[in-house]
Amino acid sequence: MVDEVRRLEELPGRELQVHGSWKPVQTLHQAGPVDVYRLLQYPVVIGTGKRLFPGGSMPATFTTVEESSRVLPGGVVSLTPNPAHLGAVSAGAYTVDLA
Repeated sequence: MVDEVRRLEELPGRELQVHGSWKPVQTLHQAGPVDVYRLLQYPVVIGTGKRLFPGGSMPATFTTVEESSRVLPGGVVSLTPNPAHLGAVSAGAYTVDLA
């Protein structure tokens, strides 16, 4: 599958997308060809289930473009994290505004 995705990346077009399929995303994350993730995080707890990045996943640090990350109606959080460094982890710096 990874070889086929790399072949498709060489063809003209805008982007390749994976919708709602955790297994291909995990495989592609481990192999490294993912340029950007577009994630929707819903404000619900439904119990156990499949994890997008389970134990044993390749460590990675992501950057997030603020303009493309927002809270949508109903509290859904839209995030667009870009893999910055596969195989390395950095917690970065952050502040929390409690006002």
